[in-house]
Amino acid sequence: MQNESQTKIVEELKKTIARHLKEIHEKDKQIGNREKKIYSLKKKTQELEKFKFVLDYRIKDLKRDITPREEEIKRLRRKTNEMDTELKKFNKINANLGYIVDDLRTRQEQLTNQIRKFRTRIRKNDMDINNQRNAVYRVVQKIDDQEKLKKIVHEQLLRYVEN
Repeated sequence: MQNESQTKIVEELKKTIARHLKEIHEKDKQIGNREKKIYSLKKKTQELEKFKFVLDYRIKDLKRDITPREEEIKRLRRKTNEMDTELKKFNKINANLGYIVDDLRTRQEQLTNQIRKFRTRIRKNDMDINNQRNAVYRVVQKIDDQEKLKKIVHEQLLRYVEN
């Protein structure tokens, strides 16, 4: 009986060992699968590292290209601001010159009106001078006869003396 009980124990132990071996075998398979997965992930990591290196290089290269452009943009902005300031200055000057031109036009119109008045006055004076000259000529024609001279002086020259 002792033999039987030991045989049972041995069989149970063999079954336990077989079960444990089976578990070990399954665990080994899992470990193998996970090691394969780790290997593939390491490969992907290496590829990503290479890609990262390429991207970092490309980013540095682009930054090198961008820096001069940014400087150019800053320079152009400064120049644009200077030109805007100049434009504002010229707009003020232009506005002031517009006021000056308007003032000069007004003065020109006033002077033109004065010139017209003076021309009219000159024509009138020229006509008066001619009339006086003609009157004097008519008076001089009667210089020989004193009576006629008095009469013609009153008729022809008195109105010029009174005015």
